[in-house]
Amino acid sequence: MTAADAAHEAKVEGMRRADVGADARWLLVADAMIQRLARERDFFTSDDVWKALADSPAATRDNRALGPRMLYAARQGLIKKAGFVLSVRESRHQAPLQVWQSLLRAGGKVVPEADQWRRVLTTLERAGDRESAAFVRARCSIS
Repeated sequence: MTAADAAHEAKVEGMRRADVGADARWLLVADAMIQRLARERDFFTSDDVWKALADSPAATRDNRALGPRMLYAARQGLIKKAGFVLSVRESRHQAPLQVWQSLLRAGGKVVPEADQWRRVLTTLERAGDRESAAFVRARCSIS
């Protein structure tokens, strides 16, 4: 195994641990905010997702858990990688940050059949997490 292979495996394992160790409520709310941003914007970054999550009642103990959620959204066909910018979050010290392009928008219009955030809302409501469900409803303008 090459050093590059070992580094890649370590990255994958670290992302897996962050995702598995994250609070289940937070995962659902983070997914909803990623989907919301993909519906509203042509391009966004994880900094934008953190802003959307700012007042969420759900929390995670490891902020690295957002990376796997972004990759999950990409595998689901919601977003794709589109370059890099420097982070604006002070805690990130202007580190390079992945830019994501929405695949839910075509020519600036939301593609209606791509409405996947409802799964998140339904799961939160079935779990009895009214506080997180209310947060998602408010942030995603769901009546």
